[in-house]
Amino acid sequence: MAPTFIPTEDSPYLINHFMLSIIQAIELIAIVFSLPVVLLHNYCLTRSTIFHPNLVRIAQVYLSGNYFAIISRLTTHLYQVGVFHFDDENDFSKILLFIASTIRSYFLMSTVVFLVEVIIERTFAFYFVDDYEKKPRLWISTGILAVTLPTTFLVTIMTMIRIIPIKNVIIADCVMTIIFFIIFVVLYRVNVLRLHDLRAGIVHCETKNTLSIKFQLLENVRVMRLVMIAFTVGSVLTFIGIGLLGFALLVYYDQPRARQLCLALLDLLVALSTAVGFFAFLLIFNEWRQAIREWPLALKLCRILRIQLNEPSQAIDEHRGATDHYFNQLRRAWE
Repeated sequence: MAPTFIPTEDSPYLINHFMLSIIQAIELIAIVFSLPVVLLHNYCLTRSTIFHPNLVRIAQVYLSGNYFAIISRLTTHLYQVGVFHFDDENDFSKILLFIASTIRSYFLMSTVVFLVEVIIERTFAFYFVDDYEKKPRLWISTGILAVTLPTTFLVTIMTMIRIIPIKNVIIADCVMTIIFFIIFVVLYRVNVLRLHDLRAGIVHCETKNTLSIKFQLLENVRVMRLVMIAFTVGSVLTFIGIGLLGFALLVYYDQPRARQLCLALLDLLVALSTAVGFFAFLLIFNEWRQAIREWPLALKLCRILRIQLNEPSQAIDEHRGATDHYFNQLRRAWE
């Protein structure tokens, strides 16, 4: 007999079989598409000079966990469609499903935590605005991850074994998303206002420090603008996902068909948002062409599909180096 979260054809809780088949087919396509996209996205972050190393490390850890979550969802999906069969007498299948479900749940919780990690990192960027873009300060991302990763894992395990009620987790996720989204917007506005004050000459300090702070704030505002777009999209998707989960486990807990539909739509939402979202940011970063050139299998596939890859631009792409050079020119001119 299969677990309650895995529908079978003879289950009385199965809603319209055709509708579920369509949802599962689309989800499977999105899952398979997400596997190379997430890998390529993670690799592009290692090459990109757009973001600070601390932000890159936090994003890469999140992407790595996302990749394992995709594999775990693919495993449970194969159980759902009948490729794998669950056996009550087989301890291995029970352990495999528990591990896959735990990884999946951990990823769903870590999505909210990732937003928190970004806010903390950007707060440090504002606090060390004088030279944050010049110094790695990797202890910041290390400290953030050292606290958030085990805490999220502990909460996931406690939720899986029902120590923490799922209702409390849903409420906490909603509250955290709202609070930290407001904090992020306020932090962005503070950076913008401080930059405006510097440009208007309201802040009085030494010329060298003023120029340095101005450049660092420009970098911070530019990065935060990109992050805020991702933050906004992520918050909206998180609310939709939490809403579907809440409907499934709280509102329709005694209506199996409606509950199953909500859970199927939640899985579809996660799969589509992962595939489409990361692919969109690949295009925004514009690092994927060069990454594919260094990936022989992908390059061969592009040749087979006759996808043209433009030659790499000769323009300066090291924005921190360009910023330092420009700043030194201005400082020498002022002196």
